[in-house]
Amino acid sequence: ASLTPLQSKEFACPAVSNIRTTMFEKVVVIDCRGHLLGRLASTVAKELLTGQRVVCVRAEEINITGSLYRNKLKYAEFMVKKTNTNPKRGPFHFRGPARMLHRAIRGMMQHKTSRGSAAMERVSSWPTTHHDVREGGSDRLPRDLLGRLASTVAKELLTGQRVVCVRAEEINITGSLYRNKLKYAEFMVKKTNTNPKRGPFHFRGPARMLHRAIRGMMQHKTSRGSAAMERLKAFEGVPAPYDKMKRMVVPQALRITRLRPGRKFCVLGRLSSEVGWKHASAVKMLEEKRKARDKAYADEQRKQKRATSASKVAAMGKISATSKAALVTHGFA
Repeated sequence: ASLTPLQSKEFACPAVSNIRTTMFEKVVVIDCRGHLLGRLASTVAKELLTGQRVVCVRAEEINITGSLYRNKLKYAEFMVKKTNTNPKRGPFHFRGPARMLHRAIRGMMQHKTSRGSAAMERVSSWPTTHHDVREGGSDRLPRDLLGRLASTVAKELLTGQRVVCVRAEEINITGSLYRNKLKYAEFMVKKTNTNPKRGPFHFRGPARMLHRAIRGMMQHKTSRGSAAMERLKAFEGVPAPYDKMKRMVVPQALRITRLRPGRKFCVLGRLSSEVGWKHASAVKMLEEKRKARDKAYADEQRKQKRATSASKVAAMGKISATSKAALVTHGFA
C-alpha cells in the first residue's frame, strides 16, 4: 500500500483460526493535518479502489495550494453552479471540511460505476479528531452498529466459532433516541393473547437486547441454530476473565465507517435505561475501576519496556565489535 506508517494508524486485529479474515480486516485511520488536498485525495482513492477501508480525521487542517483569496474565488464560482431544470439534483455545495474532502476523493474515481460506488462506501471523513478514533487503548475503539454486528456474529456462530460480546451498553443504533424509544414502545405491548407467559419477552438489558438481535439473524429453532446460540455470551461491561483477554472489533460493523457524518444515532445503554434497565450506574462504576487497573498495568508495561531497551543498549556497548557483528547478522541486535 502507498500509505506510510507516519500517515496512518491501523486498528490491527489479531488473526484467528476458524474466523474469516474479512471480519477482522484492518481500518486505516489517516490524520489529515498538513496534507495537501489533491494529493491526499488521489492516494486515498487508490486505496479505496483496492478494497481498503479508510477513515480521515482532522479534515479542517488539510492544506490547499494557492492563496486563501484565490481559493475563495474558485469556490465562489462553484457555488453558483446548479442544475437549471431542478437545482435539488445538484451539484451540492458542501461547506464542511470533511464533506469537501469526501467530494475531492469522489472526484478521483468513476464514482457512478458499481466499483466506484462500493469504494466510496469504504471511506469516512471527520472534522477534528473524532472521539472514537483518538489514540488510546481498546476502550477508545469505535463503536459497533447493532444490526451489522449481530449479522456478523450470527455468521460466525453458525460456522462453529465461540463468541463473547462485552461492553454491550456501548453499542450504537442508527436513528435518534426518540425514534428508537417509539419503536421499542411498540414492541413492549406485543404479547401472546392466549397466554402472555409464552412471550415475546421484553428484555431491558443491553446484553439481552444484543442476544435477541443475534438470535433474529438465524433460524434459532432448528438444531443448528440452537447449537449456535449456545456458543454465544454477551455482557455489559468487561467482566473477569475477559478483562485479561485480547479483545477484537468488527470493522465492517463500525459506526464510524458505516454511518454518514451528521446522521443521528443513539447508544444502546441509554435506550435500555429509558425503557427500564436499572444497572447503568453500577456498570459505569465497575468499568471506571477496570479502566484504572488497565491504565496502571499499561504504564507498568511501558516502564519495563523502556528499562529493557536501555539495558540492551548498555549491554551492546560492552561487547566487542566482532560479537556485535555476529549478533546483527543473526538478527539478535
